[in-house]
Amino acid sequence: TRANHDFHSQLLSLSSRHHSLDGQSPMTSSSQEPAKKKSPGAEKPKEKQEKQQEQPSNFLRNFVALFLPIYSALVYYHLVMQPFENALILTALVTAGFQFVFFIITAVFKFDKVTDFAGGSNFVIDAIITYFVFGRYSASQTIFTLLVITWGIRLAIFLLTRILMWGEDRRFDDKRNSPARLLVFWTLQAIWVFTVSLPLTLVNSTG
Repeated sequence: TRANHDFHSQLLSLSSRHHSLDGQSPMTSSSQEPAKKKSPGAEKPKEKQEKQQEQPSNFLRNFVALFLPIYSALVYYHLVMQPFENALILTALVTAGFQFVFFIITAVFKFDKVTDFAGGSNFVIDAIITYFVFGRYSASQTIFTLLVITWGIRLAIFLLTRILMWGEDRRFDDKRNSPARLLVFWTLQAIWVFTVSLPLTLVNSTG
C-alpha cells in the first residue's frame, strides 16, 4: 500500500507540472520573441508626400536661379552693350574712312602737311557723330563732348601750324614714295584716334 501511495503522489506532481506549463499566457511566450525588423525600403506615406511636395519647389528654385542671370544679361546687352557696339562700329567706320581719304591725298600728291591735322580733327568728328546719333543730350554727355571738341580743335590747329612753320615733315622722308609705308602710318593713326575716342564713345552711347 505504501508503494501505491508513492505512485499516486508522483502522478499528482507530474499532473501539477503539466497544468502549470499549460497555464502559461501566450503573451509571455510571444513577448520573449525578438521584435521583427522593418524593411529598409519601407517608407511612411507622410514622408513620401513631403518629398513629392519638395520636388516642384526645387524645380522652381532652380529655374529662377538659372533664368534671372540670363534675363539680366539680355536686358543689359540690349540697353547698354548693343548701343555701345553700334557706336563702336560707326566710330570705326568714320575714323577709317576719314584717315583713308587723307592717305589718298598724301599718296597721290606727296603732300604730308595735313597728316597731324587729320588726326586732331578726327577726334572732333567722332565726338559730334556719337553725340548726335547716340547721345541723349544729358549734362554729362554735353560736357564731355564739348571738352573733347575743344581739345581736338586746339590739337589740330597746333599741329597744322607747327608743320606749316617747319615746311616739311621729316618723318615722311622714307615714306613719300612708298604707298605701303604710308598705309602703315595712316592705319596706326586711325587706331590711335579710335582708341583715344573710346571713353567718349562709351559715354555718348550709354548715357
